[in-house]
Amino acid sequence: MYQYKIIMTKNNQQNKCIKKYTYFGACMKKFRKLKKQADNIVIPKRYGTYNGLHNVKYDMLLLKRKLEGESVSTYKDYNDWGVLQEYNLNDDDWKILDKINWYEEEKFYVYGLKKRLTCLDIYQECLIPKIHYFTQIIKIFNKLVIDDGDDVEVILCKTEADCDLLYHKLLSFATHQQLSSLLFLGNATFQTRKQLRQRLCEFTGLKEQEFYRKVSKSYL
Repeated sequence: MYQYKIIMTKNNQQNKCIKKYTYFGACMKKFRKLKKQADNIVIPKRYGTYNGLHNVKYDMLLLKRKLEGESVSTYKDYNDWGVLQEYNLNDDDWKILDKINWYEEEKFYVYGLKKRLTCLDIYQECLIPKIHYFTQIIKIFNKLVIDDGDDVEVILCKTEADCDLLYHKLLSFATHQQLSSLLFLGNATFQTRKQLRQRLCEFTGLKEQEFYRKVSKSYL
């Protein structure tokens, strides 16, 4: 019978079991590998949209099966505000050995490609092909617009804050590679939004009022 397991929780509710183990060494090796993956996330997923936009928080727990007759023990760790907090399981058969914050890479809907991409994928598939042209990257509330004068791309973000984070991550990549043809112009002015709106509506199939929104209506 397995003695250890790694589970993921979402907003303090078990979301899924990653894997079960008989031996501690193999389990700990996997746990450390997952922790390293979480540390390398570029833009973490912070919001869910099922039944409305809401914050999501993931944790990864390393659990050990309790011995027969072993008393209930609590796990203590510092929360996001630096306060020492006790964590308990609803399952009396298991106890927490370790806990880490878990982050999933956010994906953004790209209208032209009709798929969801991570920040790194957007940089590779939407910006790198345009480095031989002067291309503008601007924010229109929760949408990022890439415009080289001929072709346009629109990327939907869940919130205006996510759009701002995506914008600055892409800017940092382009700055690091000294791609001066990519022009990061920040928030679109009223006049720019007005000039682009009809073109963006035709490209995306969205209605005009969607380009006044600051959060996504649904998770496409």
